[in-house]
Amino acid sequence: MKKITILLMGILMTFVSIAQDKTATWKYATMDFIKTTPDGNYDQYLKEKWSVLAQKRLNEGTILGWDVWGVGHTTNESKYDLVIITFYSALDSMFKGSGIKRIGNYTDLDEEAIMDKVDQSRKVVSASVLVNKYGWSMIDTTAKFANFNYLKINAGSNDEYEKLVAKINLANKNNKALGFTLAKRIDVMGEDIMWNYGGAYFYNTYNDMMESRAETYAPNADQIKVSSLRKISRSEVLYNKYSLRKKTN
Repeated sequence: MKKITILLMGILMTFVSIAQDKTATWKYATMDFIKTTPDGNYDQYLKEKWSVLAQKRLNEGTILGWDVWGVGHTTNESKYDLVIITFYSALDSMFKGSGIKRIGNYTDLDEEAIMDKVDQSRKVVSASVLVNKYGWSMIDTTAKFANFNYLKINAGSNDEYEKLVAKINLANKNNKALGFTLAKRIDVMGEDIMWNYGGAYFYNTYNDMMESRAETYAPNADQIKVSSLRKISRSEVLYNKYSLRKKTN
């Protein structure tokens, strides 16, 4: 899997959450794909630096959500092991208030030293930008697990695919899933990419998620048509590590 991006949020969808908000207030999301360094303490930087900055941006209304997802069933050879997803109402918000100096009395030298340590603790494999196309949720909070699919939609089939996915989900929601989201990738386009859409089902337990993957069923006509319009480039298990939303009194 070549540089795919990280987000989780850094999805799919409050996207990878990719859109777990019932009101679906987010319109865009960034996904950052991260490979952490063994003993690099990146988790500490997430807790002490990036989560603080994310909460500040949330409270200011610059971003709508910030989720960190661990990638299940990884090894030392895996391309990435974290996905960070950040949600927005407008694309310009991606660049507002993102400097680490906003959370402390840091000089330029301080910021450079912090970022040097962060760079030693992880590698950003790739990053993607997505637009929300469709979703539903049965809960107001972020789910604990997600089944994320990287999809390659046939050229010229985008509109038909989106409408069919919405139709199928309205008619036959997975009874174990807490939510679903479909997002279109817009940072790159063309035929020479691994995926141009992301789709995710969200679950409360690992058991529910894996049982849904284990099920074998006979597809109906709409599901057969959907399968003809796309290829699942990759499907992976994500588990929620951190989720932040705007604090309310």
